[in-house]
Amino acid sequence: MTRAYMNGERQAIIVLGGIISGLGLYITTRSKTGVDLDLVFASIIALFYFGKTMMLTGHIGPISKVVSVSAAITALFTLLAYQYAVHVGYNAELTGRSDAIFDFIIAVHTAYFLIIAAAQTWMEEGKSLPYSRLFENVWNNLIISVFPFIFIGLFFGALYLAHMLLSLVDITFIEDLLEEAWFSFMLAGFLFGLTVIYLRDHDKFMGLSRRFVLAMARIVGLVLCTAAIVFVLYLPIAGFDKFWASHVAAAVMLTVVIVTGIYANAYVADGEGESWRDVGDLRKWLVTAAVAALSLFAVLGLWAFKIRIGEYGLTPDRVLAYPVFGVALVGALGYLAQIIRFRLGWAQHVSGVNKGIAALIVVTALGFQLAPFTAFNTAAKSQYNAIMAGEIKEPDFHALKFRMAAPGREYFGRLAEDTETLKAHGYSQAYERAVTATSWWNSSSRPVTPVDWDGLTLDAMQHAYKIYAGEFEISDEDLLNGQVALAKNMSNCRGKLTTVDTSGQEKCLLLLTDLNGDGYPEFVGFSRRYSSPTQIAYKTVDVAEGSAAKWDIYNLSGKNYFTDDEWKALKEALETGDFKVKFPMFKNIMIDGKTYVASTKSSVSVEFKDGKIVESDDEE
Repeated sequence: MTRAYMNGERQAIIVLGGIISGLGLYITTRSKTGVDLDLVFASIIALFYFGKTMMLTGHIGPISKVVSVSAAITALFTLLAYQYAVHVGYNAELTGRSDAIFDFIIAVHTAYFLIIAAAQTWMEEGKSLPYSRLFENVWNNLIISVFPFIFIGLFFGALYLAHMLLSLVDITFIEDLLEEAWFSFMLAGFLFGLTVIYLRDHDKFMGLSRRFVLAMARIVGLVLCTAAIVFVLYLPIAGFDKFWASHVAAAVMLTVVIVTGIYANAYVADGEGESWRDVGDLRKWLVTAAVAALSLFAVLGLWAFKIRIGEYGLTPDRVLAYPVFGVALVGALGYLAQIIRFRLGWAQHVSGVNKGIAALIVVTALGFQLAPFTAFNTAAKSQYNAIMAGEIKEPDFHALKFRMAAPGREYFGRLAEDTETLKAHGYSQAYERAVTATSWWNSSSRPVTPVDWDGLTLDAMQHAYKIYAGEFEISDEDLLNGQVALAKNMSNCRGKLTTVDTSGQEKCLLLLTDLNGDGYPEFVGFSRRYSSPTQIAYKTVDVAEGSAAKWDIYNLSGKNYFTDDEWKALKEALETGDFKVKFPMFKNIMIDGKTYVASTKSSVSVEFKDGKIVESDDEE
């Protein structure tokens, strides 16, 4: 059992911090139009971070120092929040506002997580900021950020159950309290503070939790390290064609660098080398090789990212990806330098690299929230310049107007000053659609042409389907009508009949085969990505003379998505005729308008002999 070391005054500070944070979150539910929302947003940030800093530093030093540090950190984030809110138009009715605020919260809280660890270490150790204490504080804060939510969830669950119990005897005061938002937020903050006090009073639990998480990270990290080495070895054999063609290569490379770096730091631990010395040589070589490869991953990811930028232009998310790639590349190169210098002993010499990475994360995360450098301003300016230069095939005016907050609206407004340039580049129609659009949802600036179903021809349908007809002979009219019937129900195939950009999409596949034994083929459509990627178009052949032919559509169950290999195998099978039509063993039964369908596999096998059961087994 561990002795509690915090007095009542410090405990009160931590609980008060939790309540103040709860108040900040409560205000978010009460913001109304007609007030200065920029100021409201900054006030929410101030209350939340002031309260949270008090919770995380309340166990250290005198109360005056806790309040001073909390006030200093809060002032930094409040000023940053206010100028950002004004810049992105938080006080205006803009569709892109929520995106902007979400990006701000993610970036700022990432920086805060590192700043508060440095502040705690400074309060404990002074200016030296030893890495071992920084490491311990980061992981302790992570544990403190998780466990309170478990306690809060359990407490509110018990409170709700208590309400259900007491309501049986007509006692409803708990329900009345839970319906008050202020009560729920204040109580959650109070409970958060209580959990922090408990965790701080039990250092052994914190230490055990930290060691457990690190041990699990070391084991899980081996999977990723092994995959990284296999990737590096096999890439020259497989070639780069598929890699460059992939639209997720950049994101995967970046994620691998970040996650592998985190797992590797489970071995680095407090930087004093104890965790690394206990590792066997084989595992050391495996982790070291994977960490050395991170620089290659960062370069490949940045290259793939640059290709995508050239194809589609900058968006706010892509702008934010640049500093993340930059930090990841610097960190990977720093690790590589230590590996080259110290070989297998690198893990005992990267504490300085980690400090530098942390400082770089803080600077970039906060710096890109300053008005001139925000992702929304950069993306909007880039899109505007590309449009005016005619560098984009189909500019997304709609995104510029509605998804880039106030900077996007500003640059969209500038387009009206030079409509002749837009006309010269062939952008006029798309621009006019965006001008008349009132929201992101009710229009698109892409020049989409509705499908003229009555005017479609077989030549037009060739853009949608690759046909495998086998030996069937069918009239041009039926061939066209069957394809149209399927295209109306398969959006991926239908999109190829419009002017929507479908680059990189393959044709849908169309198989003509007799599925019901009537001698006339049914149309089976296959699509790469669709909620129902396989469908059947069935023509009713016994219609009255002079009546229009009727085509019914049925879903063909069995596949929801085709992988690259499955799609390739499907095309080869259709090309060679390597498939067969299998009729069901049992017919359906219809009773009172309901259809009963036999399962394709028996769940129980029962054997009889002389009128008695001799065996009854469930099939695996």
